[in-house]
Amino acid sequence: MVNKGFLYALSTAIMFATMGIFTKLIYRFDGVNANALCFATSLISCIYFFVLALIKHKNFSFLKMDKYNLILSTVSAGIFGLFLINIPVLSALSYVDVGIQKILTYSFPLFIILINTIIFKKKLTGKSILVALLVIAGLILVIGKFKLDGSNLAIGVMWAILSAISWAIYNILCEKYTIKMEQSSYWFYGFFSFTIYTFIYMLIIGDVSSINNMFILDFKFITLLLCISLINLAIPNITLYKSHNF
Repeated sequence: MVNKGFLYALSTAIMFATMGIFTKLIYRFDGVNANALCFATSLISCIYFFVLALIKHKNFSFLKMDKYNLILSTVSAGIFGLFLINIPVLSALSYVDVGIQKILTYSFPLFIILINTIIFKKKLTGKSILVALLVIAGLILVIGKFKLDGSNLAIGVMWAILSAISWAIYNILCEKYTIKMEQSSYWFYGFFSFTIYTFIYMLIIGDVSSINNMFILDFKFITLLLCISLINLAIPNITLYKSHNF
């Protein structure tokens, strides 16, 4: 019998992997950029989890949260698990191919090993060394194949590596701090804070007006937007959490 944890992990990987395809397709619409896309998809995901939590709790009790879970959802999930992963990923896809972005973003295990070894003084194991060597080999293949200096490709690579570092930090935080609340409530606050952070970021860089470009009444555009919001952002975060419980 196939382990349920494996099935959850596999479905999560597939959903995350399709983000690049949907994103490249939606970028074909005029005026759509990474920041506006992040804002729109985070808002839709936030609404999704709000409705989910409301159905589950049958009242607004899920809006009341203790300090521990509030910090965990808005900092761990909101900043490192969502904002500093998705802004860089969607920005990277403006400059590089899906394949390059995936290889670089999924190098996060290397950064987990580095952070744990350098900052938390964890002892290196044979398994950790093997994982690090495999990731480095993949990165060398990417860097060796493409000329990165002085091009938009270099910008895309830097964005993708930032997403990998953030993903590593998020995984370490999840390992050290246990979620002590129901998932839909946790992710509602996570995506709510993600939406706020994205809007503040857009205010700082003067890109708020690009949100207007997301109001496109086109069936293909709306379908892609919903796919990124739900299939690539909202649902895989639930299945990823469930995979850790088996």
